[in-house]
Order: sequence, then structure tokens, then C-alpha cells
Amino acid sequence: MKYSDLHISVVGSSHIKNGKECQDYSYSESQEKFAIAIVSDGHGGDKYIRSSRGSKIACECCLKAILEYLKFSRLKANRGKECLSQLEKNIIYSWNLAIQEDYNNYPFSDEEINGLTERDKLSINENISQAYGATLIAVVIGERFSFGIQIGDGDCVVLKKDGDVLLPIPDDDRLQFNITTSLCGDDALNDFREFWIDEPIVAAVVSTDGVLNSFVGEEYYIKFCRTVVDATGTDESVSAVEELKEFLTKLSNNGSNDDVSIAVVKNNDLVAKWSSIQDTEGNIDKA
Repeated sequence: MKYSDLHISVVGSSHIKNGKECQDYSYSESQEKFAIAIVSDGHGGDKYIRSSRGSKIACECCLKAILEYLKFSRLKANRGKECLSQLEKNIIYSWNLAIQEDYNNYPFSDEEINGLTERDKLSINENISQAYGATLIAVVIGERFSFGIQIGDGDCVVLKKDGDVLLPIPDDDRLQFNITTSLCGDDALNDFREFWIDEPIVAAVVSTDGVLNSFVGEEYYIKFCRTVVDATGTDESVSAVEELKEFLTKLSNNGSNDDVSIAVVKNNDLVAKWSSIQDTEGNIDKA
């Protein structure tokens, strides 16, 4: 196939120690003309009692919305960038519908809420989306264009044909000191950031914040993303995925101790050419 993909989520040692399930979720998919990578990070605070479900639902809703978006007629008229806000609206709307359905089927149990403060109990009862809070990053690479959307923390790296590396999604100065925007936020639509590139790209890597936070600096994280693309080539074998999963486990244990997720999509026609020039390191550009 022209495109290939992989995705991995690993539970962090801090969550294992505290008996928590993995709050991250990841997904990737390759089709004939495009590939999709998605990661979501459920919030770790006490009141986010269903964030592991929230992140899974986020990836599912995002995938469905992207697949519908890629059928949209305006894409054929090179007007896809204009429609990204509609894609984001669809994701938020479908995520809220899905978590409401989940809550209707499975109301909060005593076991879930017993350890919460009265303030947190009031918060999630008034707005159930708070219990499911999660971030989201998704990227699509295609034959004529590539794009990505993000709400909350986490990272996206794009590798171009000339060897350059892009961090294409604009930073959000509010994302610091463990504070993040979220799908459950009151102004979620305006909290999305995005990028659009009118050309095919070699590969894209998206990851939750536990990955970058496990490295001593951004440059090492970028080298890691390069290595993942180069080492896996066009063959996402079981052994390659298992080796990466083992590495991510060690990375988290020695770094952030947080859940870590990564999703990678590649244009196999361009990977070989890129690999031959990637030793030059290229240039690193931030949005």
C-alpha cells in the first residue's frame, strides 16, 4: 500500500502504582489515498473519573468525523482548509452525544464518586463532560494535502520531502503547569488549533504529552520521531511494534511516568527517498 501506519498506547508507571487504567488512547488507519493518526489523553485529575472512556470515545468520534470530512465536495475544489472548523464542530458535537449516551447507560456509581470532594461531585453532576475530559490530536496525510487538528497538550511532528521537520500546530501559551484545554471545555471549538499543507508529506507523528515530557529536550524528541519513521520503514511488523512498545515503556518509566501514546502515518513512496537525505537533519520549523 502507498500508506502505512502504527499506533501504540502504554500505561505509565505512576498509574500502575496507583491502580489506574491507561487514560490514553490511540488509533491509526491507512487507506488507498490517505492515512489517519489520532491520539487522545484523558485528564488525570481526581474528578475526571471517566477520562479513559473519554479518550477512547474522542478517537472514535474523531475518526468518524474525518472520514466524513474527506468525502466533502469542497476538498475537490481545494477549499478543505476553510472547512476545518466544521470538522472540529462535528467532533465536539459527536463526542458530547457519545459521552451522554455512555452516562445514560452507565450512571456514575458509588465506587466512582465516593473518593471525590463535594465540589468535584457537584461539578461532574452539573456537567458530566467534566468526568470524561480529554485532549485530542489528529493528522491526515494524503495525495494532495495534509492537515492536523489539536485541542489540549501533546505534540505533532511532520517530516517533509526535503528532509525538513515541522512542528506545524501553533503553540498555546495557556498549556503549562499541568493546565490544558480540553474537549470538555466551555469554549472547546475556539480552543482548537490546526495546520494545512498543500502537498504530500513523508510522514507525521502525533503523541500525547507524556512522550515529549520524557525527553530532556525537544530536539531529542524530534530525533526520536525521525528514528521511528526511519526504523519502521514501510513494514509495520509485529516485532517492530513490540520493540517500540518496549522502548516507550522504558521511556515513561525513566521519564514522565505518565501514560504515553504515539501514532505514525507514512507515505511509503516517499519514505525511501527521505531516508537517504535525513542524515542531514534538515531544518526544524515551528508554527
